[in-house]
Amino acid sequence: MQKKWNVFPENKELQKKLANRLNISLITAQVLINRSITSLEQAHFFYTPQLSHLYDPFLLKGMVLAVQRIKKAIQEKEKIVVYGDYDADGITSTVLLFSALSKLNAKVCWYIPNRLSEGYGLNKQAIKKIKEEGISLIITVDCGISALEEVRYAKELGIEVIITDHHRLSDELPSAFAIIDPLQEDCSYPDKDLAGVGLAYKLACALGNKNEEFLDLVALGTIADIAPLVGENRILVKEGLRRITKNRVGLIALAKASGLNKEINVASIGYILAPRINAIGRLSSPKSAVQILLASSFEEAESIAKVLNDENVNRQRIENEILIQAIEKISALDIVNKKIIILSDERWHPGVIGIVASRLVEKYYRPVILIAIKKGKGKGSGRSIKNFHLFNALMQCKDILDKCGGHKYAAGLNIQVEKIEEFEQRMEQIVDDLLSEQDLILQLNIDARVPISQLSFKFLDELANLSPFGSGNPKPVFFSEVKLKSFQRLKNNHLKIWVTDDKITYPALWFNGGEKFSPSLSKLQIAYSPSINAWHGKKEIQLIVKDMKL
Repeated sequence: MQKKWNVFPENKELQKKLANRLNISLITAQVLINRSITSLEQAHFFYTPQLSHLYDPFLLKGMVLAVQRIKKAIQEKEKIVVYGDYDADGITSTVLLFSALSKLNAKVCWYIPNRLSEGYGLNKQAIKKIKEEGISLIITVDCGISALEEVRYAKELGIEVIITDHHRLSDELPSAFAIIDPLQEDCSYPDKDLAGVGLAYKLACALGNKNEEFLDLVALGTIADIAPLVGENRILVKEGLRRITKNRVGLIALAKASGLNKEINVASIGYILAPRINAIGRLSSPKSAVQILLASSFEEAESIAKVLNDENVNRQRIENEILIQAIEKISALDIVNKKIIILSDERWHPGVIGIVASRLVEKYYRPVILIAIKKGKGKGSGRSIKNFHLFNALMQCKDILDKCGGHKYAAGLNIQVEKIEEFEQRMEQIVDDLLSEQDLILQLNIDARVPISQLSFKFLDELANLSPFGSGNPKPVFFSEVKLKSFQRLKNNHLKIWVTDDKITYPALWFNGGEKFSPSLSKLQIAYSPSINAWHGKKEIQLIVKDMKL
């Protein structure tokens, strides 16, 4: 796919100020500037993140009311249920708040709906069951902000509801006892990017339970939900990664079962651990995913880890089948003139279509919505691109949708089959109005032009201090002018090349770059992220290629 290179403009004056204050190179200072770090105070907090920098949880609107109600329930020995979502963010949120309340001697249990039979969020069937079990207080995590009818039904049954959620708000809010969502218009909380698990942690802290053992769960859920790794998320994830396999036997067992024998980082959570936690909730009951994070013995966790691992293999098989079918459908379309892809099929599993939509966005770089049809009803999952707010677009079609919710880049919906054609037409019109042809060209942001002879282990250590990298804080990308010395084609269409600037030679890896590479090229511009490759006790600098051109 063609990529447009966007090189950030230099700010030499600010570079010098930041470099002198933090004792870093001018290039590292420019990387900070490119991340919107424009003051000495911001640079200090970003470069040296600490738990003491976190905001007071009571700045969140609704927190005082929520804490008062929960403490009353604990004191009067009311039954409480933590009601979560079936994805990794919801599961970690559920485990965290359930554990925190258990430490406070609350009479607490947890409930996560079955994705296939109950769907997302609060539902009346579950609320009725909760009432029959004598529960008088529901605390939602990672869901609830759009549950108007369900909260009303709970109140009719004499159950009070506290909502903690980070999803976008619709025009009307549920009549809950308290709502904790930083996206509320009159909520003055400074950080609006916390994941569901981050809000659950804030509530646990406000209740007086500031035990740092929960930070591993916060890191896991935040990374899995692709929340921006800036602000508080950056602090929570950085601290959580330090603790992620120290005490929780479930994560140790899951890492072992998945063949993960390296240090756990953002990539290994995003591509290895989180998919295994998500898989069970996508295909069946999320119960096992909760149980492995609550496991008290390695033997117990090991048996559950095998179940999660096997289910992930099954998920991958189903996902690949749907991907092939979707690409076949797309091949019959005039894709060049379509700014959005909307497909539906009765063969598709509703728990997996969101992942397939993500892969199609990577392949075609335009918004994608896939709809799984069963018995005349469709469950859809969509993923989007930089300049298209998917949830806002769905809200413009809410009159023909049974339900919708989500974020800018990911959203879900329920729709009657007979309305899918109209939905597609309206979404195509919305996209045409909002996206230009330029918006459909993949952008590659480049931090600076750097001669490869300036790369050093000291410089790479500076860059490593900007981690964890991910959404909102991407791994730094540079470009250099080099000459090609030699190349080697690897398995799976990967490529290894050796490049030089006549002063030094470095190896470079280009994943999936085999088809794009021409050995006739001699002088190149390469865009890359520098990394350190450790092998048999030796360390070398290598370049991870993002793109290449004459």
